Amino acid sequence: MPRRVNVKRTPEHRLTANIVSSKFSYFIADYRPTGVSFVDDEALIELETTIEEIEPANPDHHGAALECALICAKRYNIDPPGVVGHPGLFSVILKRNRRSVLAYLPSEAFWALQTRLDVQKLNRLELTYIAPSRGVGDLTGIYVRQT
Repeated sequence: MPRRVNVKRTPEHRLTANIVSSKFSYFIADYRPTGVSFVDDEALIELETTIEEIEPANPDHHGAALECALICAKRYNIDPPGVVGHPGLFSVILKRNRRSVLAYLPSEAFWALQTRLDVQKLNRLELTYIAPSRGVGDLTGIYVRQT
């Protein structure tokens, strides 16, 4: 009979923030003239938010600004043909002097979000993350919605 492994799970933390503003930028670079066989592109949505709820409660962060960077990036390999790049959730930083979060999104979701943000249809950001250690925790989920 296989031995049962007792894995201690760290409970997820959660915060909800109001989206105050958003900025969009796009970059594309063709490296083929330099002898490299790829093209990179990157689109960025920068959200300025205000933390409204945080669990477990932390008065240092309640009402504070949180920067959120949502990125869509791809590398188009010309030789051999193919596309490199994948979504990823990175870290949540919750320190006294800096609060931020970073995620690479699938392109379809990224462009749909960008369109909805442009017409101000989305106004809430919800995050789940592993308990921070020294102010940094692993992001486990992002939910952007309209209230």
